[in-house]
Amino acid sequence: MSYNFTAESVSEGQSGKLADQIADALVDAYLKRDPRAHVNITTLLSAGMVVLSGHVISTARFDYRHIVRETIKNAGYNNSEYGFDGNTCAIISTLYEELPDNTQEDSHRQVSLPVDQTTVTGYATKETETYLPLPLDIAHRIVQILNEVRKKNRRMKYLRPDAKAQVTVEYTDRHRPRKISAISVSQQHDEFINPGNEKQASRDTAATKMQTKIAQDIWRTVLPKVRRSLPRRLKKFLRSQYQLIVNPHGNFVEGGPFSDTGVSGSLNDSDTFGGKASPGDSAISGKDSSFAARSGAYEARHIAKNLVAAGVADEIFIQLSYNAGMNAPFNVLADTNNSIKIKNMQGKKMKDEELTEHIKHIFDLRIESIRKRLGLNYPVFYPASIYGHYGKIPYQKETELNYEGETFSKEISFFSWEKLDYLEYIRKQFGID
Repeated sequence: MSYNFTAESVSEGQSGKLADQIADALVDAYLKRDPRAHVNITTLLSAGMVVLSGHVISTARFDYRHIVRETIKNAGYNNSEYGFDGNTCAIISTLYEELPDNTQEDSHRQVSLPVDQTTVTGYATKETETYLPLPLDIAHRIVQILNEVRKKNRRMKYLRPDAKAQVTVEYTDRHRPRKISAISVSQQHDEFINPGNEKQASRDTAATKMQTKIAQDIWRTVLPKVRRSLPRRLKKFLRSQYQLIVNPHGNFVEGGPFSDTGVSGSLNDSDTFGGKASPGDSAISGKDSSFAARSGAYEARHIAKNLVAAGVADEIFIQLSYNAGMNAPFNVLADTNNSIKIKNMQGKKMKDEELTEHIKHIFDLRIESIRKRLGLNYPVFYPASIYGHYGKIPYQKETELNYEGETFSKEISFFSWEKLDYLEYIRKQFGID
């Protein structure tokens, strides 16, 4: 029986997502100055105010207020008319900062053992080239292109920073995407049509004209850009007929932190797999990689993506459970939703339990190993705080670091957990041609 599935993505200016960006910008600022920094930050945003809370163990000290303000302005909040402005907002910090214990035992523990008890997850599907579910992939593209159009300030000059997109895809009874059923976009905007007077009828007429204009511009400008950004085999989904819903609640002038309190870590589904698979029990942003909630989650995705890309299964869900102070997970789970393509030594279809055992041998799941292999001791997290932590193209970038007062440049890897670097080894292990 066919069914519809919906996934949502949000823009840089959505209040919870802006809170994530601030938290990860601060994590990167500590790691830029101290590769062994232990950082756990939660950010709360409200009208005219930013609150920072958490615990930091690091030798690094810097002007965190400057980083907060620059992050807010970069997301588009640099105008007092929006009700939230990076230039003038209050910044309240209850961060507890302390210097690390310099004993050898403490330093070893900080580098090699997870400091949290958590269950993390990874997921991949061959539905898209990003190995993310189709509705989430397209939702990410919509809000990202809306943001690009807003920053270029050309045709849609009325755009404001806050935006959300929901994409509903109809799936067959074999769990394959058939068509897009609906796209819903909520886009913050200026009050760009003057009603002329205060009469309700005039205000209603102006509101209707604005909604019509926004819907037309999304249809004519944004969605064609989204379609062009898709690989050839997926373009058909945006050629078929579907329902387009724009600002169903009416005018969306007041948005962002002015009208909606934002807390970091509140968008787990959008950040991960769009609800198609469990996002795990902890938020990712605001933590350094000594937390399994971050390093373990990235490794779980890395495993799932490489296995699907290698042809092991059409989709794979990975669960890793870590305890504080234990270097390796005490439980590992693989679930292919009966889509596994390989056989075991007896020539029978491999069971998920057998695949789980192979995963334990193929991948080193110790936190210390993950951090080193994926390069997670460097400031690489801010770019992952927008448009999802997964599905991005890995890249290397020359980055300025400042360790113990010495400034130097180093080429570091971003989105290393998205690399397909285990394909050959996996195929050899499972005898895949």
